[in-house]
Amino acid sequence: MLKEYLSSCHLFIFQGLVQDDGSFGFPTPEPGRLPEFPEGLITSEIRLKPERQEEQIEDAFRKAFDAGKRKVGGLFSIPNGLETKHLEEAFLSLRILDVCIGPDQQGGIYFLGMNAFATEHFPNEWQEARVAKLHIRRLGDHKKILYRLPAL
Repeated sequence: MLKEYLSSCHLFIFQGLVQDDGSFGFPTPEPGRLPEFPEGLITSEIRLKPERQEEQIEDAFRKAFDAGKRKVGGLFSIPNGLETKHLEEAFLSLRILDVCIGPDQQGGIYFLGMNAFATEHFPNEWQEARVAKLHIRRLGDHKKILYRLPAL
């Protein structure tokens, strides 16, 4: 049953999210650090270009929803401790909730998922050191129902 549900979902692995000063805000996943993905989940990797990263992220989500995916998520880093169960938990939360966010220990976001495309589901402040906290507050202002994964 979970495998069937996950086959209608899509997970993007975004590599190279860069801050305005040129430093990596979120590390590019290293080979071998990716967790085992849940069975049935569709995945694809996207290499972000610094000058278009926000646009590329939104375009990827939009295209996945346009292609008929029911739930779409993105991994922006692979923190220590990320396991298959966290990804399953994230996509299962999206069955009934609007957005799922996985904050990292530095205040960034390692996972962002949603059950419908809406521009307010995306952070305006990707380059902020406290992007997770700011975005959670913004989602609340928009009356979105949020599930928060453990901070890793």
